[in-house]
Amino acid sequence: MVWLDLRAEPMVISVPAVPKERYYSVQFVDGNAYNYGYIGSRATGVDPGSYLVVGPDWKDEKPDGIKQEFQSSTPFGLTIFRTQLFNAEDIPNVVKVQAGYKVQPLSAFLNQPAPPPAPKIDFVPATTKGIKQNFYEYLDAALELVPITPENREIRARLASIGIGPGKTFDFQELSLEHKAAVLLAMKEGDDKVKKYLSSGMKDINGWKIGSLFGDRSFYKGDWLKRAAAASGGIYGNDSVEAMYPMTRTDAAGETLDGSKHNE
Repeated sequence: MVWLDLRAEPMVISVPAVPKERYYSVQFVDGNAYNYGYIGSRATGVDPGSYLVVGPDWKDEKPDGIKQEFQSSTPFGLTIFRTQLFNAEDIPNVVKVQAGYKVQPLSAFLNQPAPPPAPKIDFVPATTKGIKQNFYEYLDAALELVPITPENREIRARLASIGIGPGKTFDFQELSLEHKAAVLLAMKEGDDKVKKYLSSGMKDINGWKIGSLFGDRSFYKGDWLKRAAAASGGIYGNDSVEAMYPMTRTDAAGETLDGSKHNE
C-alpha cells in the first residue's frame, strides 16, 4: 500500500509486464472512499506502462509517456497493490513483479525540478481512545481535506449549521445534557441504519449476503447510507467487477458465529 499526497503535484504509478496467467491490480481509493480507478490484468491489461494520478484541482494536459490519467476527488488517497501468488515456490516470481512497481512524483518522471512542497499538516493522532473521546475533532480534520461537491453540498451545509466542518469546533463535552442525549441517540440511529443495510440491503444466497457496496463517485450518487455500510462492512473493498465479498454472521443452523466458542 502507498498513501499519495497529490497537493503539490501528481504522482506517476509505473507497472511492469505481468504474465497473462498472473492476476494483479492497483486500486485507487480517495478520501471519500471512492474507488476512482484501477490498473491491472482486468482493467488495463498485462503490458508495462506508466499512469498519472492527479488531485481534484489538476487541469493540465496528460504528459507524454503516460497511458492513462486517474483523478482523485481528494488531495490524499490510498493505493493498494495486489499480486497473485500461486504457491510457496512462486514467491520469487511475485517479488520480481513487485520490484517492477514504481511510484514517483511527476517532476521526477519528467526529469524536471520539483515544485514547492505542500504545507506540512499536523494530523490529529489517530488513536481509538482519541476518536472515542472527541469523534468530531477527527471529523472536522477529515472534512478539511474533502472538497465540497454537488453531491455533498447539502449534507455539508447541515453539518456546518451545528458547528461541524472545516475550521469548526464542535465539542461534544461542552453540550448540555439534553443536547448530548440527542446527539448520542442520533448516532445510534445512524449506526442501526448501517447495520440494517448490511443485514437486509443485499441478496441472500444460501445464507451469505452478496452485494455490490464499493465503487466510484458515480456508483454512490450521494447515497451516504450505502457508502457508510461499505466502510463499516469492509472499507477499501473492491468494485464488484474486481472482487466479491460474501458476508455472514450465522452458521447453517442460524446460530451467531462466535469464535470464542469454537477456537479449536
